Amino acid sequence: IWALGCILYELTTLKRAFTAKNLLALIGQIRKGRYPPISNIYSKDLSYLIKCMLEQDPERRPSIDQILSLGCSQKAFKAIIGPNADSDADSDVDSLDSLDLETLENER
Repeated sequence: IWALGCILYELTTLKRAFTAKNLLALIGQIRKGRYPPISNIYSKDLSYLIKCMLEQDPERRPSIDQILSLGCSQKAFKAIIGPNADSDADSDVDSLDSLDLETLENER
């Protein structure tokens, strides 16, 4: 999940979350867990999701099932699937239990 958070961060910022001049310094940056915020052109939900995925404590990160059941994830999947998708794919997305990020936070 942490690696997916890094990828999602990089997709939104076109920059790496953690950078350094050498491996030891990079490890230090990662351990600190500090990185610049994503642009406010993105939703607060996306920003919070990235924050949760980049959580230093693995036990506090959301599971893939939690991420896939988020309302914002479902909207993105429906946008990707589009109107030409077969009905089975649409019903799979519709059948996911909808979670919001507040619920995700409460589960952590």
